[in-house]
Amino acid sequence: MISPICKGTLVRWKDDKGYGFIAVEGGDTTSSQELFIHAQTLRHMSRRPQVGDRLFFQIETQANGKRAAVNARIDGVTVKQVAHHNVPPKRPIKRKADSPLMGIMLRIVIMMLLLALGSQLYQGFWLGAGEPSQTTSSALPDTRQVDVETNADRVIARAFELQQSGVMVQSQGRVSKLLADDNDGSRHQKFILRLSSGQTLLVAHNIDLAPRIDSLNVGDQVSFAGQYEWNNRGGVLHWTHLDPNGRHQGGWLKHNGRIYQ
Repeated sequence: MISPICKGTLVRWKDDKGYGFIAVEGGDTTSSQELFIHAQTLRHMSRRPQVGDRLFFQIETQANGKRAAVNARIDGVTVKQVAHHNVPPKRPIKRKADSPLMGIMLRIVIMMLLLALGSQLYQGFWLGAGEPSQTTSSALPDTRQVDVETNADRVIARAFELQQSGVMVQSQGRVSKLLADDNDGSRHQKFILRLSSGQTLLVAHNIDLAPRIDSLNVGDQVSFAGQYEWNNRGGVLHWTHLDPNGRHQGGWLKHNGRIYQ
């Protein structure tokens, strides 16, 4: 259930975790029951949210009874502009009926363009929609597995370089540090992964919506799929679970052959 448009003020914001809390105007919530808001609902704004921002939003009551702000915007801040490129119309290719070589060359050029496009899509596409196969890693030879991991880490490295957020990613890394659980609002299990590229990634795994990894130790390998949020320390991984409302692409964690989502 989603409410009409409401107004409020951002009173707390945790940029490294990608969420905060709103004090709602008009008596919809009290000061002791602040409204949760995730960075995903503000990703279309031209700058990141700051404490004190005035927000317009709707309130969604989730399946577990908790409420959160959706369809939000920051008052006075512009929406990101999407660039539109004018593509000139293709000119018809004149073919000479008496030149079979022209047709062969045209087929070769088209095939090369399709192969190049397919390679780019493969490197940038999130391979693991939904629950991962239990046999994916063992089915690939070692050299191919290394290539897949390298390409996935490049996507994450690119998102960090461009300070992008809301990017769906999938890869694996080794646990370099275990952190205390975050019990402020939705509870999150937190630990840091080091990717094969050397980049570090803070994992914030929602243990109100997905099982906790109790047997996790430093040095363990963890595969993951989720949503990347930028910060200056390498980034944060959210959405490592299924969406109970079915509106967001689900993620997962995999440790010692078990999938957590």
